[in-house]
Amino acid sequence: MPALIMGVLNVTPDSFYDGAKYNTLEKALERARFLITNGVDILDLGGESTRPATPFHQDQGPVLVLPEEEERKRVLALLEILCREFPAQRISLDTRNANIAEDAIALGVKMINYVTDEVYDDMAQVIAHHSEVSLVICHMRGSPKTMQDGEFHDGPMLPYLVEWFTKQIAKLKSYGVKDPQIILDPGIGFGKRKPDQDFEILHCIPELKAMGYPLLIGLSRKSFMGKFLGKKASDLLPATLVLNAFSLRQGADILRVHDVNEHKDLIALSSRI
Repeated sequence: MPALIMGVLNVTPDSFYDGAKYNTLEKALERARFLITNGVDILDLGGESTRPATPFHQDQGPVLVLPEEEERKRVLALLEILCREFPAQRISLDTRNANIAEDAIALGVKMINYVTDEVYDDMAQVIAHHSEVSLVICHMRGSPKTMQDGEFHDGPMLPYLVEWFTKQIAKLKSYGVKDPQIILDPGIGFGKRKPDQDFEILHCIPELKAMGYPLLIGLSRKSFMGKFLGKKASDLLPATLVLNAFSLRQGADILRVHDVNEHKDLIALSSRI
């Protein structure tokens, strides 16, 4: 079966590549409809930037931690429209907030993309109560605002990630989450020493898949490539395609990308050869 394309839709003012492009309801709807009509397998909606050390702005000035009500305002009205307009479309919500995840699932969301330093009880409970909902466990070191600070993991990435995933999976299963609900994402760019550890993870894909769960790779236009090539995010589509082609060859099941049409071609050609 060909890999699935997860199309990114960030309704944020501060995401690293598309921040502020789709941060009104009208712009976000236009983009979502474009992605869906162009055949994206999964639409991944995010209301909080996981870019490191970036404040968003409210009337009172810079805020480093996104309040629940702000994230709720950004995503739920949009989700309500999309789930009603495209009832057959698989929609994912990128959130770390269990309350918002619960409300999104009630609207029709079938996947939660959970970028986390560990699986917390509240999110485990939500997913356990909804057997039709998948959870992407995406490894992150610390929080979005601290993940590039302090000491990085010193040693091979594979045993480190396997140990971390094993612990999180055990936590989910203790709450009653079933294996078919779980998807793994090694979290390229999230608290990894750039660029070496991010490149190293790509070589770990076969062993991570051997854990028995679908594997999602999200490297689209990320700064580890820019650091290596000396380029900014807007110039990293060719690099993204090269590394996603390698990820497919290694066995990735889902590619999380900004550029859907280009990756549809990539997957079609990869399947052909």
